[in-house]
Amino acid sequence: EILEILGEFFLLERGEFAVALITEAEKHIHSRHRLQGQHSRDQGTGTLDHVAIKEGEVTAVLNRTWAALALTQPEVDAVDEKLDLARDLIHLSLSKSTASFSTWQKSSENIESNFNGLLLSTPTTLSMHIPSPLDLFLTPTDLFQYSTIHSYLLSIRRAHLHLTNLWRSHSLRKEVPSPTPHRRANEATRKKQRIRSNERTRAMRKIWATSSAAAFLLAELRSYFQGEVVRGSWNTFRTWLQGPIKPLSRPGSRPSSSSKPPASTRHHKDDMDIWTSSPPIRPRNHNLHPSRQDGQDESFVPHHDPETLTHAHHHYLLSLTHALLLTSQPFTSTLRTCLAHIDHFIALLTRLQTLQQALDLETDAGVIDTFAHNARDEKEVWRELMVARECVERD
Repeated sequence: EILEILGEFFLLERGEFAVALITEAEKHIHSRHRLQGQHSRDQGTGTLDHVAIKEGEVTAVLNRTWAALALTQPEVDAVDEKLDLARDLIHLSLSKSTASFSTWQKSSENIESNFNGLLLSTPTTLSMHIPSPLDLFLTPTDLFQYSTIHSYLLSIRRAHLHLTNLWRSHSLRKEVPSPTPHRRANEATRKKQRIRSNERTRAMRKIWATSSAAAFLLAELRSYFQGEVVRGSWNTFRTWLQGPIKPLSRPGSRPSSSSKPPASTRHHKDDMDIWTSSPPIRPRNHNLHPSRQDGQDESFVPHHDPETLTHAHHHYLLSLTHALLLTSQPFTSTLRTCLAHIDHFIALLTRLQTLQQALDLETDAGVIDTFAHNARDEKEVWRELMVARECVERD
């Protein structure tokens, strides 16, 4: 169960956990921005006391994530034991430097672990409390590796989710003019709106092309990492851990380790048991749970001692880290820079949408904010957006 929890929540095999965590983090960031703006207006002078994220806020984000996952359960009476156990064991906290972690970083060719600062704009770490018997098998260094992989996969998922959410913004993709009561009197106004909409559509073509290309790249990267690397490595490790799945047989045909099946039934391949047909070829580490194996020879000694499990798990994490390209310094640094540019690109698009809506209110409805310079700010945002688009394409 512990390994399955690590796979579902740290390696993001349970996709709804990643989506809920990203959504709750974004809601928290937006609420903090509103509170900071209100605080600066009330106080007049800004301080840095309310800017830094506290430990309690990070914990609250995870608690709201668990609540959102509980609402997505298909049935009210259904109990998800893994979710309940993960809620008790998994914690989200601010990152703290530890000497044991730096040792792992040096031995792993200086893996870029700065992906943990993308979720809440401050470094956070997803950790888990390991029960007493399993601390011989899972060390703090292993948990740090899981946390690094989690931040790495979550950052890719987060950037892809933000890019796909841009297509939901109707005002950016297409301007729909509001209906007017007097058609003849407002014909000139509608003509200006159409001209303005066509100009914005032509200017946004390059933006949407870059967004589509970046979303496609992240989608393919996430699909390969999650579907091929993470799932394939976990299936291989679980097969070694639990042994191959025994083929289904008819009731009453229990395997026997002392005798072979009769010669008259050897031609029936579906009724044969692979272990009884070839007794010398037995999985080396098949008997992890002796009580769960029917017909298991009592003289068979399991090879899953703590030392073997520890070495196998270290090898599993090492191969997973290499397959995810986390040990490739040029790739991780380039990907981290690309994700930062994508965040800046999306922020500028959001700012541009707000400015264009304010300009439309000034032009169409006459709502003017005397303290705002929307036309000047729009030109500056367009200039910065072109630079950000070139950075994303270059990455």
